[in-house]
Amino acid sequence: MKRYYVVLLLGLLFLSSCVLFKRESFVLDKVLKSRPRQGEYVFDYAKILEDVSEYAERYLEVIRKRYGIEALIVSLPTLEEGTIGDIAVKIFNNWKIGKDYNGRGILLLLDNNKKEVKLEVSYELEDVFTDMFCGYIESKQLKAYFLNGNVGIGLLAVM
Repeated sequence: MKRYYVVLLLGLLFLSSCVLFKRESFVLDKVLKSRPRQGEYVFDYAKILEDVSEYAERYLEVIRKRYGIEALIVSLPTLEEGTIGDIAVKIFNNWKIGKDYNGRGILLLLDNNKKEVKLEVSYELEDVFTDMFCGYIESKQLKAYFLNGNVGIGLLAVM
């Protein structure tokens, strides 16, 4: 009987340690399939935007209401495979960003592993947000903050 309690206790300790140390894994394919929640604008899978997500949500809501542009920010811990441009296009198309706003959509994608930034713009907004302008935002304004670990400040500066 004593042996039974020892085995039971060891089993409970093992199970509780499994629960405590269980890591939530990130699966890019799940993210790519469809937008998890409508009405939200910041999707921080890399957990790097916690300090600014509330402000960013409010600001992106103002952009939607005032200018009729659906703008989203997505941070990923890693891309797993493919380039940041390819992943941005997949998210943009699968999530149908801007669909309800006459195709007017913007996606800011952050890859935390490689510290890469991609600004994807819908065709309807390319005359305003040109490739040159987006490249400047990506490389000169946001990436420097991202590399220094101040992505929140960089986002505030870009907005």
